[in-house]
Amino acid sequence: MSKETSKAKTLREQNNHFLKYFVGEGLDIGSGDDILDTPYGNVTPYDTAEGNANYLSIIEDGTYDFVYSSHCLEHMKDIPLALKHWVRVLKPGGVLYITVPDWTLYEHEHWPSIFNADHKATFSLSVTREEVGKRKDHYHIREDLFPLLRSLHMQIDDTAIEDDGFDPTLPDTVDQTDKYPALCQIRIIATKALEVIGS
Repeated sequence: MSKETSKAKTLREQNNHFLKYFVGEGLDIGSGDDILDTPYGNVTPYDTAEGNANYLSIIEDGTYDFVYSSHCLEHMKDIPLALKHWVRVLKPGGVLYITVPDWTLYEHEHWPSIFNADHKATFSLSVTREEVGKRKDHYHIREDLFPLLRSLHMQIDDTAIEDDGFDPTLPDTVDQTDKYPALCQIRIIATKALEVIGS
């Protein structure tokens, strides 16, 4: 495993994300053995032993101050359903903090993935769904993912490419998250509405 959470720790510290987003009670979805560690709260790991991350069925609504997930969403069979439940377990005003592989940096725009056969979706800030032949398992962050999050009453706070250590001179056959300490991911941060008008 590439331990993307650990690799991104210095970047999170530089951006003051621990104090801004990881405060209180948190859930780390798809944590494996690389659990988010924050000095400002407690983090509960959630992986296959706890159940299906598409549903989070053992968790009640409005339980957590923040939900964090690193390189898990691309493994979900139903992205809209998974996000619905990831948002469901957030308290009003809670933070959803997700990282997913960037299709260009990580996959080198190959599909299916040549690095991880379990990837069920791709994500990009630059390549649209139209440009990949309207493939429904491809999500342009602003055109496809943001509207989905907004429909779940989430306000988009931030999104960015995180490519620390990435070497564009290496061949496409090299998984830079595995053989090199590179980040090849997109960060998405959103906040749940304090109240839903008309609910």
